[in-house]
Amino acid sequence: MAKYGPHRTYKVHQIKWSMNPKDYIFDHGDEKARTNMIDYFLTAYGVKIHSVNQPLFEIRQKRQNIYLPPELCTLVGIPAKIRENKRVMADIRQSLFQKPHERIRSIKELNRMISDSKEVKEWNLDINLEPDTIEARVLKRPQIYQPANASYHDKQPSAQASSQPAARPLDDTKILGTIVHQPIPFRKWAIFCLEKDVHHGEYLNDRFYELSEERRFDIYVDYGDIVELSNKSGIEAFKEAIDDYYLKYVCGKDANGRQLTKPRKTKDLYFFLIIMPDSIKQEHLYTALKNKINTDSPVISQFVSSKTIQKYNDRIYINILRQINAKLGGDLWRLNFGAEISRKTMLVGIDVCHKGKQSIIGFCATYDEHMCKYYTQASPQGQKGQEIISSGVLQEYFKSAF
Repeated sequence: MAKYGPHRTYKVHQIKWSMNPKDYIFDHGDEKARTNMIDYFLTAYGVKIHSVNQPLFEIRQKRQNIYLPPELCTLVGIPAKIRENKRVMADIRQSLFQKPHERIRSIKELNRMISDSKEVKEWNLDINLEPDTIEARVLKRPQIYQPANASYHDKQPSAQASSQPAARPLDDTKILGTIVHQPIPFRKWAIFCLEKDVHHGEYLNDRFYELSEERRFDIYVDYGDIVELSNKSGIEAFKEAIDDYYLKYVCGKDANGRQLTKPRKTKDLYFFLIIMPDSIKQEHLYTALKNKINTDSPVISQFVSSKTIQKYNDRIYINILRQINAKLGGDLWRLNFGAEISRKTMLVGIDVCHKGKQSIIGFCATYDEHMCKYYTQASPQGQKGQEIISSGVLQEYFKSAF
């Protein structure tokens, strides 16, 4: 992708080692004025080419080939035609998911090829084939702990019930069960769905309660309200239904009958479960409603496809309950690193996503000794395609996390 002008994407056919921006002369404009690449980019785009002797990318087109300096280009994702080729994608995945020693060997081989090339020798470049080494240690795999037994199943839990129960370590071959470390009772919640999906919502409602009563899930689950929408409803109708319910039940009215706009203080947390119908593009519905709930109606939310509910699989329903419990602030399990790292350690993950119109920074950090509670933050980068995060942004993230 070109880093100037309209940011067009091109397919590079080959590298022209014999050409460079300084010596490449071509006709430009209606008057066919002769110019070189350095002057052209400076005049047309206000972009200065710094490396005047770099080779050029050749892009083959029907009328005539065009040439671009690598300095003003950046790599983008895999083209659609290549993604459709399963054999090529399998080769790409295999090359991406290499073991560390295999990756080092591949990098060394690439460096050796570059180092032996005619151009590198002509430029008097010297490439060190051996990577730098630093001292490090490999941490042992942490143990995942869950309670030894289901001790929390009371509609009126005592303070003692919330204390840390006896725990058992799980090996990575076991499927995490139905017991959670910190159960949060589901007392106030609502299901939003179309009329045609009401029976799925009712079944889900019943099954959640039954799993709780049968002690197949270690959380008390009460029946939730079902908010039914017309089958012709779109995204805006879902937004209105969420708004109405939020104001009426989550906020309520004061003693004088005036509508409140903020949630009433209560020990029970509300959450909304939205059954996404097939009639609306689910990606658009999810994005619109998630933004709506997060900004205008700050309530924990869970989105489930109607197809998922129709599978009538208890394992799926239990996984949904576990996800909601985690969103409500309840630990599903706890990690134990032993003496490998201090209990005051914070695990941090940072990445930049370049999908869409903006590049977005994602930040996540643990803030408890069991490394099960997370602080998260996201914000746009200064410009599209920017990978390096400014120190000021990182300082603010860490300050908030601490």
